[in-house]
Amino acid sequence: MNRKLRDRHMVRKSAKNIRRTTTAELARLASRADEPVDTSDIPERVGPCNRVVREVDGRIVKPRESPLRAAILAEINRRGISGHRLWKEARVYCDTIPESAVYEFLAGKRQIGLAYLDAILEAMDLTVSPR
Repeated sequence: MNRKLRDRHMVRKSAKNIRRTTTAELARLASRADEPVDTSDIPERVGPCNRVVREVDGRIVKPRESPLRAAILAEINRRGISGHRLWKEARVYCDTIPESAVYEFLAGKRQIGLAYLDAILEAMDLTVSPR
């Protein structure tokens, strides 16, 4: 968006043009701050929750390294390809896989579903077999 178009839609007000809050409005807000909050309309979380696990001293416990992620990272390093290239190759097998999912999975910040993992494994020509 160019500057002229952006400036035409921007509303500018100085502090002296803003209406001051009345004492009645402030008193109403202060009296409502102590009232209990009704949370009955907020749905409860269902399904597995990914809670952060901490040690006794407060440090976050890192989850175990995934052997699948480690194998994919080893193959990426062996081939010398980027995460973007992996994503482009995985899209051949699953066209809905987001690029962010691939990057976050490789960084260990996200878990991905079976369809996305299968697409990445197919793109890297890796197979899963029991030990």
